[in-house]
Amino acid sequence: MSRDFPRRALWSICFLGAFGASSLFAADNTAKGKELYAKECAACHQQNAEGQGIYPPLASLSKEQIVQKLKGYREGKGGDMKAVMEPYAKGKSDADLEALASYIVTLKK
Repeated sequence: MSRDFPRRALWSICFLGAFGASSLFAADNTAKGKELYAKECAACHQQNAEGQGIYPPLASLSKEQIVQKLKGYREGKGGDMKAVMEPYAKGKSDADLEALASYIVTLKK
């Protein structure tokens, strides 16, 4: 056995631990997004984010597009839908917006 074995083993454990933690965070993030979506978005944008009437479909957007739009609404921007969306986006943290977007992109068909 080489002298470097303990060092390599430690690096492997660190790498696997970090990978596992990031997977766990991603799952938790999506779960938080699902909870927020059900509570505040589904009534207008529908359960599968297909939209209805004046409420546009969201499932076709990228995660980055969703986050960008939500941040805009939170800051009081956003064109025609600003008045409708601002109250929902206001008070949400960046982590909340990321979680919402993470969940919405899972709804793509």
